[in-house]
Amino acid sequence: MGDEYTMDIILIDNDTDEARFEEHVLKAYLLNPVRTFADSRAALEHIFVQGGMSVRLPQMVFAEAGSDPWSVLELVLALRRDPRTAHIPVILLTDSEARLQRLPFPSERCAVLLKPLDLSRLSEALRATGVRWVLTDTVPAPAAQHDYAGAGSAAVPLYV
Repeated sequence: MGDEYTMDIILIDNDTDEARFEEHVLKAYLLNPVRTFADSRAALEHIFVQGGMSVRLPQMVFAEAGSDPWSVLELVLALRRDPRTAHIPVILLTDSEARLQRLPFPSERCAVLLKPLDLSRLSEALRATGVRWVLTDTVPAPAAQHDYAGAGSAAVPLYV
């Protein structure tokens, strides 16, 4: 199967050592290839190819939200605004829940996972976003269209 058809898992973390560890954990438990980006902007450019004409749909997104939670919020809202990406689950990775409590993350298909990653926390976060353990090269159709542009503060599940 060609690279243009592969459904990736996107990992965003600007700390190279942590990104390497997180990538290792994800590859140990999930089948799809993991593509790692240092920031949300690079990940969005990968997903929404130049000019917005083509979208490379990831199966899901893991985004480290500790150093710049506003950038991650912008990533989540950009994904939710586009009907082609609105259904993609996003797992927010952080070492401090307090940093994320005041931000208005959409609660649907979004969960917070405290670092370091481990199998039980990962399993609970995946379950909360509706992801099954075996990821395939297909993305289920979204159940319903939602307008996330004006999303207010919502309770996002936290897994510790």
